Amino acid sequence: MFTFHQLAAATEGALKFIPASGRPLVSRNFVWPSSFRGGFVLIFGAGDSQIVVKYVEMEFSVSAVGREIFGSAHRPTFSGNMFSHEHLIEYLERLAQVVKSELALA
Repeated sequence: MFTFHQLAAATEGALKFIPASGRPLVSRNFVWPSSFRGGFVLIFGAGDSQIVVKYVEMEFSVSAVGREIFGSAHRPTFSGNMFSHEHLIEYLERLAQVVKSELALA
């Protein structure tokens, strides 16, 4: 099983195009780190260009300036936004491709 620190680091690696676009990682917070239902929140950039990536209670979501890019209501090519810890790692590259594509539309 992966720790939330490992999952956050892997997610940052998969989303490396976000800081490369001028939106550096400004915050990495862990939510209930000792609970199986915990997770992390990554915040890239600030103000009008802020992107928030959340993985809490096994739900993965990404929003840009308050608009859902990937989540429970909007998840292009995925049937849901819930991923076990093992499956999050497995799907990170595909998730990153979807997020990159959706951000290009934003």
